[in-house]
Amino acid sequence: MKKFITMIAAALIGMTACNFNPEDEFIIYNDTELCSIVGGKILTDNNLTYEVVENLTDANLEEYNRAIITCDILKLNEDGSYQIKLKSIIKIQTKDYIDAATLDEGSPLFGIPISLQSIWFSGGYLNVGFSFYYKEGSSTPHTIDLIAERPSEEGGKITLYLRHLAEGETVDNTDYNEYTLVASYISFKADDLFPANTTTEMEIKWNWFRDSDSPSDADVIEFGDTGDIERKN
Repeated sequence: MKKFITMIAAALIGMTACNFNPEDEFIIYNDTELCSIVGGKILTDNNLTYEVVENLTDANLEEYNRAIITCDILKLNEDGSYQIKLKSIIKIQTKDYIDAATLDEGSPLFGIPISLQSIWFSGGYLNVGFSFYYKEGSSTPHTIDLIAERPSEEGGKITLYLRHLAEGETVDNTDYNEYTLVASYISFKADDLFPANTTTEMEIKWNWFRDSDSPSDADVIEFGDTGDIERKN
């Protein structure tokens, strides 16, 4: 059974189109970007550098590695970077992928159900949008992993597994009302899987409910999709 997903080659949300006028007080309002944060500077997946000159959040940028931000772009600096007013920031978890060849014997490729929403490469990361059911009030930690099975020959298809673990906690149709569907993003460092300026064929697999309107442990099946991941730089 197939569930088709969108392969996005560009950034999550690009800069809002506008007519640039250096005399304007603002260049762009409510720009939303997926970005990395290095040394207090924001490096967007669209290859722009942002300098925060006004921070309306209580976030300490030194505590962030990757994030989704919303900002007003105020001014173009002489070095090509932009001064911004930071209006919101959401931390995005970053992880290394797991090479399937390094898995311990008996370690699962799949876990409990997770739904893949989107996948694309940008900013040096393979970015994954996902959702899963979370039990209200639970203190059980949830772990999201990306397991990569390398092709047997050069230029072959890469197989990926999106694994969701939560110490056995999963939806049962007898307590469905105790769960909430949550959604988020995670970024996996995958430079060596997807070389610069190439397009790589990929297959990704994950477990999800056959009927998401009536989830049940007894009705979890494997979903999968194939597509190309384009890395431009």
